[in-house]
Amino acid sequence: MKTIAVANHKGGVGKTTITHNLAVALARAGERVLAVDLDPQGHLTMGLGGEPGGEPCPAAALLTGAALAGLAAPCPDHGGRLALVAAGGSLEASELQLAQRRETQALAQGLAGAKPGTVCLIDCRPALGSLTLNALTAADLVLAPVEADRYAVEGLADLLARARGLRNTRPPKVRILVNKWVARRKASEWLEAELEAVKPLVLATRVRRCEPINQAAIEGLDIFSYRPRSNGAADFAALAGEVMACL
Repeated sequence: MKTIAVANHKGGVGKTTITHNLAVALARAGERVLAVDLDPQGHLTMGLGGEPGGEPCPAAALLTGAALAGLAAPCPDHGGRLALVAAGGSLEASELQLAQRRETQALAQGLAGAKPGTVCLIDCRPALGSLTLNALTAADLVLAPVEADRYAVEGLADLLARARGLRNTRPPKVRILVNKWVARRKASEWLEAELEAVKPLVLATRVRRCEPINQAAIEGLDIFSYRPRSNGAADFAALAGEVMACL
């Protein structure tokens, strides 16, 4: 099993859209994928056809030692290769409980029941609280989306510091994904300059700004279902290959 946490302290950088489309891209490439929605808002759950807010919340139950096999629901239309552990409102209570216990290994322990060969993708909330810390601790790879926005870059710096400072575990690899990329714009040039100091961590794949990606999200679809010949579909297919090479 390999685990990828999609995280950035800054909201609005596309974490959920990336997690959704990357999960589908990996499944299309033949991987067995488990998507874990660790954000109480439940947007990944909705995107993958689940119902957020249901109780007991599968993701919260996973953090308390419930068996993974009873929590992962197969997602239709993906050849049986993609399953979801859905989010719910009780994840807010889980955040508090984990913080009170200073527990960082709960998610890793819960995911230990995944079938061999599974790729686990975790969608994190835009905060560096206990839920995200558990995701970072469980991860083999942290995928950090960033766009041409100063707050997104500052959020990235906070995430890198937290990932490198994890205790009682080996630090995960961190790779930076440039999202909503538009070539030959001043903002893009500024972002390239800002990332120069961490250039070895920046993935070669860039997810270009692409209206079909936005429209697919509005429709509750992945980009491959909505517009399979778009730039967005090509970028996420490339991202799946590069991410697997990092693991």
